[in-house]
Amino acid sequence: MGDRSKIEATRAWLREQEANGFTAFQRHDWRDVAQCPFCGANGHEVETLIAGGGKVASGHPVMICDACIYVCAEIVAEHRAGR
Repeated sequence: MGDRSKIEATRAWLREQEANGFTAFQRHDWRDVAQCPFCGANGHEVETLIAGGGKVASGHPVMICDACIYVCAEIVAEHRAGR
């Protein structure tokens, strides 16, 4: 699956989740238990947590923080520039 089709598949998944009443952005009932798997920050230590498609043992979605998304975007841009 190419980059463009992965992006479209993710957007479709998010639209489906939102149609079912789920918001992709942080929910306050998860702030105490949600943790970014990349940096370990919890919902009180970051501005935004964004949910993914998987779930952790406690039942809430896997979430990544805004700071880690920024770092990942920089890594992808550097990778693409190096091609």
